[in-house]
Amino acid sequence: MSSRGYHSFAGGKPPKAKQAAHLFLRVGYHKKKVLLLKHKGSNLWGTPGGEVNGGESFFDAMKREFREETGIDLPSLAWKKWVDVYGGSTRIFVAEIKGNPIISSLLPATRTSDTRGNLNTRETSAWEAVPIKDLEHKTNLRGGVMTGFWAAKKMGFFK
Repeated sequence: MSSRGYHSFAGGKPPKAKQAAHLFLRVGYHKKKVLLLKHKGSNLWGTPGGEVNGGESFFDAMKREFREETGIDLPSLAWKKWVDVYGGSTRIFVAEIKGNPIISSLLPATRTSDTRGNLNTRETSAWEAVPIKDLEHKTNLRGGVMTGFWAAKKMGFFK
């Protein structure tokens, strides 16, 4: 399926001149969960993503950040949409992986769960597949995650 873009949804205070790209990766058998990563040195969880480097597209930045934060290349995506927030300086992608792989087949899972696991990358220490319906109630999220979530939800990306 081809990419489909949507334009600005005003939400929150815009960051200063820097650009960023983040990914809400829908996972699970019915794509009703999203992948969150726990960043080292904090108790905060966020979506894969970060700053866009000079000359890099939003999509390329999102793929690079996913690799840096998970240690694996982003699998082929079957469905992707995006919405811009913070006056267009941040692009939020919502996507699913082609086929229907279980996320624990891609990332190391704990022995007791296939919805969470530990990571040992430079930036992240753990991952968790969180039900979309529970995301708005999770309290230890990095700044901006909820702005991206509400913008994507408003566009109907989490139906």
